[in-house]
Amino acid sequence: MFAGQLEMENGYLKVDDRMHTSLPGVYAAGESADSHFKQVITSAGMGAAAAIEATRFLEQEAG
Repeated sequence: MFAGQLEMENGYLKVDDRMHTSLPGVYAAGESADSHFKQVITSAGMGAAAAIEATRFLEQEAG
């Protein structure tokens, strides 16, 4: 689904430590980006981090 649109590694979306993908303003979390733990609690934490980063991105864009 994301191949050719976002950078991937071993079938998972590649994210940095703040859930940023290779495309500015696009974030990934949970099993789409987590090849190690694959646990709902880990996905929830990653989702919260991605939401915080998305909010910050939108606030900066609104200026």
